[in-house]
Amino acid sequence: MAIGEWAADVPADVLDTLGIRYNRFVRAHEVPDEATLRDVLERLVAVAFAAATGAWMKNLSVVADDTECAVAGPSAPRPRRASIAVDGKALRGTRHHTASGRAWHLLAACTGRHGLVLAQVEVDGKSNEVSAFEPLLRPLTLDGTVVTADALHTQRDHARFLVKEKNAHFIFVVKKNQPSLYHQLKQLLWRQVRIGHSEDHHGHGRTERRSIKLVSVRQGLLFPHAVQAIAITRKTRPRHGGRWKSVTVYAITSLAAHHARPEEIAAWIRRHWQIEALHHIRDVTTARTPPRSAPAQAPPSWPRSATSPSVLRLDQHRQGQPESPSRCSPLPRHPRTRNQTERHITRERRSPRPKTR
Repeated sequence: MAIGEWAADVPADVLDTLGIRYNRFVRAHEVPDEATLRDVLERLVAVAFAAATGAWMKNLSVVADDTECAVAGPSAPRPRRASIAVDGKALRGTRHHTASGRAWHLLAACTGRHGLVLAQVEVDGKSNEVSAFEPLLRPLTLDGTVVTADALHTQRDHARFLVKEKNAHFIFVVKKNQPSLYHQLKQLLWRQVRIGHSEDHHGHGRTERRSIKLVSVRQGLLFPHAVQAIAITRKTRPRHGGRWKSVTVYAITSLAAHHARPEEIAAWIRRHWQIEALHHIRDVTTARTPPRSAPAQAPPSWPRSATSPSVLRLDQHRQGQPESPSRCSPLPRHPRTRNQTERHITRERRSPRPKTR
C-alpha cells in the first residue's frame, strides 16, 4: 500500500509533528504498519473525510497565496478573487475494475492557481455531470469565488445556484449545445470591440497568440445573471514559420466590468485548463494497474471514486491473488510463428560455420 510505504520512509521530524510515539529503548518511532493504516482507512466515513480534506486543501491554497504575495512584496498586484475549475473525466484503464464494465467517471473541483482538489464526486456517465454539479459545490464556501466550467455545465440552473445561493461568479464556455445563446453571441458586432488583453506564448514547437474581447450585454442575453459576453481568439502556427490557424471561443460571465479586468478574466480562463494536468495524473495512476479477470472492490465505507491502484493491489492480497506487475515491468516474449521459425532455421543453415583449426 502506498501510504504504508510512505509511512515507513517518512523523516523523523515529520513523525514528531504527527505525534507518533518515540520508543526510547529502540531509539525509533513506532510507525503504524500497513495493516493498521488499512484498518483506520476502512473505518473512516468517506464523505466526511473528503469534506475535511477539501477544507484542508483550500486552507493550503490560501496560505500559499499569502506566502507568494509576501515574497513578491507589497507593490506586487494581489489577486482580488480566487478561481475554481470544474470538469469531469472518465479514468483511463478502469473499465476492467468495475462489475458493469464502464469506466469510473469523476467530477472534480480544483483551485485554478495551484491545482489543488477541493472536492470530487463520482458520476455514472458524461450525461450525469450536470446533475452532480450542485452536490459537488454545495459543501464549499464560494463567496466571491469565480467558478469556471466547460460548455457542458453552461446551464441556467447552475448560474442561479452560483449567484443566488453561493454568492459566487461564473465563467461558462458557450458552444452549440446552447444553440440560441451561441447564435446570439456569434452575431454580436465583435469587429467593433477593442481587444481588452492579448498575450503570446512559445512552447511545444509552436507560437500561440491569445486575445480577448469583452462587451457588456445586460439586456436581451438569453442567460440569467450574465452581464458580459467574451470572445477568445487563439492563433497558432509552427515556431519556425507557417500559416496562422485561428479559433474563436465564446463565453459568458456574471462579472461586470468593474469586478474584474480583462487580463484577470483571461488568466482565469487559461487556468481552467490546468485541470487537464489532474486528468493526466489520474490516467497514468489508474492505467498502471493492468486489467484482471475479476473486478476489485473498494472497502464498504469508501465510494468507488476513492479506489486507487494501491487499493486494487490490497484486494488482490486479501483474495490470495498474485499482484499484477507494474506497467514498467518487461513484457513477455511472444513465441515465434511457424513461418518465423522456418525462416530462422533456414537462415541458420545458410550461415557458414566457423572454421576449426
